[in-house]
Amino acid sequence: NDHGMGSLYSDVTMYNDANTTTAHHYKNELRLGYEFVHVIAHSSPWVHTFFLQNDLPGGGSVFNFELPPLEPNAAFYFLNACMCARYTEKDNLGNGYLFAGPWSQAVIASAELMYGVSSLSTVYNALAHDSCIGDAFLKWHRSNYTSFLGTCLLGDPTLALYDGRQYSAPPAWRHAPVAGPRLDWTEHVVDSSNFVNGNPAIG
Repeated sequence: NDHGMGSLYSDVTMYNDANTTTAHHYKNELRLGYEFVHVIAHSSPWVHTFFLQNDLPGGGSVFNFELPPLEPNAAFYFLNACMCARYTEKDNLGNGYLFAGPWSQAVIASAELMYGVSSLSTVYNALAHDSCIGDAFLKWHRSNYTSFLGTCLLGDPTLALYDGRQYSAPPAWRHAPVAGPRLDWTEHVVDSSNFVNGNPAIG
């Protein structure tokens, strides 16, 4: 089951064998270069753990501190993994993926305990039909809101992957077109109060 990625890419690499899809294998794959990575793993805010067949321990773990030296070579991630984007926790995995690699652009991940994210084809079908990642996330999330309240989108929601053809090439993302005329920025004077100014003068 490619969860709908086949509607977006003509070439999808899947690893479903629990006895060979280990932490070691996953870390090696992260460095190879994929545009979109979708991982399903048991997780906490700071670590993915891979179990062997029949939920036996032994598949190893991927910790948050391992991501920066790995420099994952991917642009987009869907982390089907409990609590890994829990924004109340320092150094959570969701932020780790977003900031660890030179190509990282956006991460979809859960901030709460969950038991498998479903109906994911909505995300990939929307991306295949020119939705930006933010719109694709919204379309999926609206239809699954009561089940996955804590799912987050980290990064730039305006990026789109599809450009009128299927591809499995090196990262070729682009910004989604802005609907309607662009608006000029309106300048506002920053309040000098010590309570709201980003860099107040103490005194």
